[in-house]
Amino acid sequence: MLGQLTFLLKPQKHELMKREAFPIIDGHQHAVPMKVEIPMRIRNAQLFDIEGPPGQQFMTQKFINWSRPISHPTFFINNERLEMMEAFNIEHAIILTLSQMYCNGFDEIRTYELMSFQNDFNCTLQENYPSKFTTGFVVQPRYRDQALKEIEKRSAEGFDFLCLPTHYERPDGTYVSCTDENCQAIFKQAEEFGLAIQFHPYDYEKVMKNLIDVDSFWAGHVLGLQYLTAHLHYQLTCKNLHTKFKDVNFAFSHGNILATATMGRKTQAFDGRRDLFPEVSGRPADALFAPNLFSDLITHDPELILYLKAKGCLGNYFEGTDLPYPLGQGVWYVEGREKEYPGFMLDVAEQKGYITDIENRMISCRTTPRWLYGDNAAAHLVLRNRIEGK
Repeated sequence: MLGQLTFLLKPQKHELMKREAFPIIDGHQHAVPMKVEIPMRIRNAQLFDIEGPPGQQFMTQKFINWSRPISHPTFFINNERLEMMEAFNIEHAIILTLSQMYCNGFDEIRTYELMSFQNDFNCTLQENYPSKFTTGFVVQPRYRDQALKEIEKRSAEGFDFLCLPTHYERPDGTYVSCTDENCQAIFKQAEEFGLAIQFHPYDYEKVMKNLIDVDSFWAGHVLGLQYLTAHLHYQLTCKNLHTKFKDVNFAFSHGNILATATMGRKTQAFDGRRDLFPEVSGRPADALFAPNLFSDLITHDPELILYLKAKGCLGNYFEGTDLPYPLGQGVWYVEGREKEYPGFMLDVAEQKGYITDIENRMISCRTTPRWLYGDNAAAHLVLRNRIEGK
């Protein structure tokens, strides 16, 4: 796999690139700990590690026989990562948890160890680079009491948002969307502490375990993750949880395009079989304009940006890249994509007349803070001062 990547390719300028004109606040990035940043207790227990020489490294979780290649040096927070951000005028990035740290199906002790490691790492990252990164923390809904204690602890440490999987594994091995009683208790506590929430799909191969070719041609990441996000969005809005917890700003990952593209069919189902929906349900189409439902704009397709604008819901979308992963948007180090960059799809959409310069600017740098802080002007000022090093 690594042989297919131009591993040390440097960022290049492109004729479309207008990132000198205004910066990006990237609402969806990840950061992998370097080996020296992983505690020995985590490595010795085979919970998480980095193995192999530079250029051939892998993330591993040997206790579940999992590994993933480190496709580029910018997987880590290092000089290459910071130089990349400067080259592409990314003035600030929102760092989500690593998907492996959602801990679905892990026992309570391993969950606590991994969760604490991830959250400590992200806390240190924000402390060391306050102008560059705002980081989130993770909890596992299966262990409700543990999750609520972690929320209280991490909120006191200065975190601004919470990361949740779209679905989690219950004790009986089945999966449920993060809308059940355990998750609603988490939503309630997030609301009390003024935290935003970010949902990210994972474990599609477990949810769809009877589909034997679920990951052929990387189909799980391409299609399965989109389904999980759309399913969560449908469950959350049908239960009207975005209204019940109106002071929590929820964000969905990877464009949440399937949720929008199926809105007509969902609304038809609501109108045609009202008996299947709870009394608290509103019409699904109304959720398009809910002020506290957001999504990143990782669409990989400028025509989809035009579609979202036509639907009238582009205002709650923010720029996201999923950097440093090779399935991210604007990933310049993948062979054949050398002239792309973070914000590339937005610039193409503007060049084609799908969006205006003002809309490009709003998506690039203004909507992410609105997801995190709503209309809290004081919180917006704190973020701006952090970014400017004040």
